[in-house]
Amino acid sequence: MKYLLTLVLLFSITVTFSQDDQMEQRNYVEGIIIDSQTEGPLESVNIVNLNQVIGTSTNANGAFNIKAKVNDTLHLTYIGYKSIKVRVTNDWIKFGSSKITLTELALALEEVVVNDLKLTGYLEIDIQQVQVNTNYRYSIYWFNHRL
Repeated sequence: MKYLLTLVLLFSITVTFSQDDQMEQRNYVEGIIIDSQTEGPLESVNIVNLNQVIGTSTNANGAFNIKAKVNDTLHLTYIGYKSIKVRVTNDWIKFGSSKITLTELALALEEVVVNDLKLTGYLEIDIQQVQVNTNYRYSIYWFNHRL
């Protein structure tokens, strides 16, 4: 009887630990981050779970996994790409990996004009050739009036 009770106790502990492992695996989400134009994987993309304040980054294949629950928000950032926030859903946790695309950030640069200056080597003469733009400084007066 004593051995039977010990055996049942050991079996119940084993089942409990295996259920904890399965629950722990469901607390992670996996994904692959790709470029929207080339559809190639992006390496070293930063991923931060804003709700749990933990982070990770993608590997060479663009894959990642991070601890997250349903309704957690993942913030994805990568230099030269538009950063996005993604919400973790039940389907993502249930079905496993998800493919996320990042779009390249296009920046328009202003025109640059290079003026031709004939420098003499004398600072007093050369400084007179440089055009000085007057910059205006604005200040806002903040009036804090208590009633």
